Amino acid sequence: MAFLPDGSILVTERPGRLRIIEHGKLQTRAIAGLPAIAAKGQGGLLDVVLHPDYANNGWIYFSYTAGSDNKIGTEVGRGRLVDRKISDWQTLFRLQPKSSTGRHFGSRLVFDRNNYLYITLGDRGERFRSQDLNDHAGSIIRLHDDGSIPGDNPFIGQKDKQAAIYSYGHRNIQGAMLVDRGHRELPIRADYVGKNVPTAAREKVRVHLTGEDDRDSVEILEAVEVQS
Repeated sequence: MAFLPDGSILVTERPGRLRIIEHGKLQTRAIAGLPAIAAKGQGGLLDVVLHPDYANNGWIYFSYTAGSDNKIGTEVGRGRLVDRKISDWQTLFRLQPKSSTGRHFGSRLVFDRNNYLYITLGDRGERFRSQDLNDHAGSIIRLHDDGSIPGDNPFIGQKDKQAAIYSYGHRNIQGAMLVDRGHRELPIRADYVGKNVPTAAREKVRVHLTGEDDRDSVEILEAVEVQS
């Protein structure tokens, strides 16, 4: 869900519908203008967030699954809500390579204070992929708000490594948010990474984003097994 300044709420539905709640009532008609969405297995229309400067630029960001020829993966795009329709659509990110499985797409979208966009991606049910830096699956992606790749991402300019990757080795991150506690911290909540553990076991990780002049590094502050 995303809360608009006028008090209405955007709601994503996995089969691919975008709905709006106005004055406490879910409106029947879906909002048009989204790209084709492949609602397979756990995939479909996933997260929705507003740009931090939404009041001035009107950008709304979406994560969803898309593809063709039975090959699908997580994508991220943005558009503006105009007259109950998403307009000015731009696709900003496409997971590569796509695959046929219907599991572990992620995906949560988080902006930090400098308008960097973080995208959490699942391993697509193929655990080995989260250790392959030439594969987006099982990673956290970091982009500028226009979809371009920051020049200080950790794998910029390295052969056979995806420059958009900021953190890797994740199974299927299902929650993420930015917390300001005197430093930058990105808590994530997900299944255990690449380990054969009972399905009830989960991890809670706080990723510390430090640095000067936006040259950030990632440091794990806490990794705690919790039951859910």
